[in-house]
Amino acid sequence: MVKREAKLRAEIGRLQEKIELERLQGIEFEERLKIREEQCERGKRAQENYEKLLKEVKINGWIEKHAIEELRVKNVALEHEVCAHKEFKKIMLDDVNSMDKLRDKIHVLKELVGDTNALDVLNMKNIEVKEVVKKNLTVIEGLRNDNAKLTKEKVGDKNAFDVLNKKNIELKEGEKRRD
Repeated sequence: MVKREAKLRAEIGRLQEKIELERLQGIEFEERLKIREEQCERGKRAQENYEKLLKEVKINGWIEKHAIEELRVKNVALEHEVCAHKEFKKIMLDDVNSMDKLRDKIHVLKELVGDTNALDVLNMKNIEVKEVVKKNLTVIEGLRNDNAKLTKEKVGDKNAFDVLNKKNIELKEGEKRRD
């Protein structure tokens, strides 16, 4: 039981460390997600600016090859950021699922900790019972010693009684012979 308890406590400690690590990673992922969302917002604004600029270019007839190429490069970069954001979001969802699994494990471990507390109570009661048994064995040993003393006294008294009885019989026989 002690080994099992130690093993469970070690596993609980290890899992609590893992949970803490996962929690810290979750916080880090949330911060990354926030950064990505901000980048995505900037990308959306840039894309809106790009679209406005493109409209102005088309409307004004200001079509320069260099400006269009620059806008295309920015558009590709924005599309890349959007893809990266989607991928990061997918990773975050996977992490959320992992956190849910860890929470389930934590719940199970908390139940085990409750069982461990019950085990501690049982161990305390076991110790108390052992102490009572030890006291009772001491009392029994004392009673056995007293019984042995009384038995010796009884045997001594019986022997004395037998001797007296024998002498009494001899005296009666001696009286009968004299008569």
